[in-house]
This record gives sequence, structure tokens and C-alpha cells, in this order.
Amino acid sequence: MNRSQGRRALRQRERKLSRALMIAFAAVLFVGLFSQVAMVARLSEQAKVSRSVEREIRDLNANVDNLNLSLNQYKSLERVALQAERLGMEQPAEGQIRVVSLPGIAGNTSTQSAENIGAEEMQ
Repeated sequence: MNRSQGRRALRQRERKLSRALMIAFAAVLFVGLFSQVAMVARLSEQAKVSRSVEREIRDLNANVDNLNLSLNQYKSLERVALQAERLGMEQPAEGQIRVVSLPGIAGNTSTQSAENIGAEEMQ
């Protein structure tokens, strides 16, 4: 009988160990599944934000294109000439054009200006 009690105790230990391993496996499986669901939810949220940003970029690029077209319309030299004619402006005569050098400014001179009311030559 001593042997049968020893076998019975061994079987009980094996069953307890088997249950403990199954519980540990189930816990690891549950934690893994939970973390997988959390990761998918995070990825889904990031994809949603990414789509929103891409949509905003497309809208802003379309707005930039529209504004550039609008600016090009106003930059048109023909349009400026027509508008000037409507306002009564005329092309300047050869003697009315003067080139003025401003002291102390080097480099880009496209923004230089000077008032020359009497149309006298400046040096």
C-alpha cells in the first residue's frame, strides 16, 4: 500500500503541476492577446491621424495652387497694362525715365526707389 500511496501522491503532484502550467499558459496567452488588441487599437488611431493629416495637406496644397493661380492673374503684364489704360495712365516718354543709384545699398537693387517729382537728373 505504501507504493500505491506514493503513486497517488505523485499523480496528484503531476496534476497540480499540470494545472499550474495550464493556468500560467492561459495567463500568458491572455496577456499576449490583450497586448495585441491594444497594439492594433494604437495602430488604428495612428492611421486615422495620418489620414487626417494627409487630407489636410491635400487641402492646403489645393489652396496654395488656387492662390498661385490668383496671384498669376494679377501679375499678368497684359492685365496690368489694361488696368493702367483704364486708369488713364500712359507709357513714360524716354526723357521721363531716370536711373537712380542710392548710396550704401549693395546687392539687389530691385527694391530701391526714389521720388523724382521735378524729373531732374540725379547723380
